[in-house]
Amino acid sequence: MDYGNSHLTILDNSGNPLSGSSGYSSTADFAFPVAVAVDSSRRGWVANQSSNTVTRVTSDGTFQSYVVGYGPSGVAVDANSNIWTANYYSQSLGLVSSTGTVLSGTGYTGGGLTQPQGIAIDGGGTAWVANYRSPSISLFSGASSATPGTALSGTNGLASDSSLLEAFATAIDQAGNVWITSFGNNQLVEFIGPAVPVKTPMIGPVAVP
Repeated sequence: MDYGNSHLTILDNSGNPLSGSSGYSSTADFAFPVAVAVDSSRRGWVANQSSNTVTRVTSDGTFQSYVVGYGPSGVAVDANSNIWTANYYSQSLGLVSSTGTVLSGTGYTGGGLTQPQGIAIDGGGTAWVANYRSPSISLFSGASSATPGTALSGTNGLASDSSLLEAFATAIDQAGNVWITSFGNNQLVEFIGPAVPVKTPMIGPVAVP
């Protein structure tokens, strides 16, 4: 992603650009792209921070955008290639199915979401979200649950007693530990074992180890 000029660059295994010398660009789709994730069909999903969309990009540079909520700042793919976005300005989560249907309506809210930034999906499909403007994280039920997008955390989120300050990025490891970068105090915070473990491949969605 080229945030400043709203381009997307795709490289092959040797580092050669597949998207031309100036990358892929679309004034109708890209708006300060800030995060990208890749699904099992090797399509990139780009979060447009200055818009209300996530954009699907194929390797040949074909674009398709979906309205998910204002200010998508984080994007993640679950094991079934459903797409989740953390929508910073609308304080919500977006969910797009692998077939391109927006499942979240105007966005999932609650659960202590406060300018959500980073998002990761565990091996059970649960969404773990870092709240940039609150010292907490939020949890939401997965796309395959009976009620997708239901807040599993309270109104103040979780882990408010941790040292998080401006929680930014989120990752889950093979032991189910949750890792959060704490931007405001230059720390990395680890929560031991609350998530379903994942195996993160080089390309495509997360998978159970």
